Amino acid sequence: MKKPLFRWRCILLFAPLLMCTFAQVFAAQPAGIVQQENVPNMIAEVGKSVVNVQTDRSFRSRRWRPPDFFEQYFTDFFERKDSEPRTIECQGEGTGVIIDAGGLVLTNTHVISDAETIRIVLNDKTVLPASVIGKNEKEDLALLKIEGERTFSAIRFGDSNSVKPADDVYAIGTPYGYSQTVTKGIVSAVHREFKRGGKVIYDDVIQTDASINPGNSGGPLLNSNGEMIGMIYLGDWRGEGIGFAIPVKKIENMITELKSSQKAYERQANFKRRFGFAPVEEKGKDGEKQLVIAHVLSQSIADKSGLKIGDVLVKFQDQYVRGLEHLIEEALKVTPGKRVYLEISRQKRTFFTYIEVRS
Repeated sequence: MKKPLFRWRCILLFAPLLMCTFAQVFAAQPAGIVQQENVPNMIAEVGKSVVNVQTDRSFRSRRWRPPDFFEQYFTDFFERKDSEPRTIECQGEGTGVIIDAGGLVLTNTHVISDAETIRIVLNDKTVLPASVIGKNEKEDLALLKIEGERTFSAIRFGDSNSVKPADDVYAIGTPYGYSQTVTKGIVSAVHREFKRGGKVIYDDVIQTDASINPGNSGGPLLNSNGEMIGMIYLGDWRGEGIGFAIPVKKIENMITELKSSQKAYERQANFKRRFGFAPVEEKGKDGEKQLVIAHVLSQSIADKSGLKIGDVLVKFQDQYVRGLEHLIEEALKVTPGKRVYLEISRQKRTFFTYIEVRS
């Protein structure tokens, strides 16, 4: 009779502990289900901070030129036949993330590279213009500013240092133009090297199997709390389920640097608005810097005065132009209503025109 009595004593002793353990297990399961049910709400909230970045670009086609031996005989004929280089208009799309309530947007530099105009499409389909504040070509990061007075929903940054393989992650972006597309995956690896042509481009990126396609670049990689832990860089075209994201800890260190360029970019944007064209610095055949007109706003005062893409700006108000900063410095001194006289070089010919500044 001693053994049954001992068994009952053991049962009575451990019963409260077992009941407590089972209660905790069963209580934890509904919480997991609720968390899973909240994912759509979390994605909807984060989606307010994810934007579609649309760009317009113009490329100049090279005009065929005869060999030097025949040039003296045929130059006049060909210049009359094809006096202006052709311009090819094209559009591009990518993704961006609003990181500040004032409208700062983070994206990849290759998304907005060579863009003449940039448009931001918000989650509610509102389209607003944007300008470049700063770029880091090496790290492929760009900071944009949405134009317009309103408050925006900014994304929350997470701790990318705590990310581990097998963590659940979500990606939001605009693959192939399909905005606000959500894909789910896991963290495949951390501290991964990304190489191109045998050269290490990034030495510390997050690898994920979440579906990444053209157009996802610049979008966020989220943890299960809806925090951005990385910015999607690209997918590896050699195989499915191999994508990379730049950790936010690396990005945070560069945002301050990008913001420091804001004043210079605002000055350039102001110049473009007032004068109707945007010049860029290039090296001429002699190796000297020259200002080449990269974009002319349609129906602007620059357009009506005859400026063309590819023109080299030689003089501004009878002063030789020494560079972009010198031009902007002199241009901002011009008062509204005053005529600005320009000397332009176009296909080895010199042209003179003027622009009347309105505001």
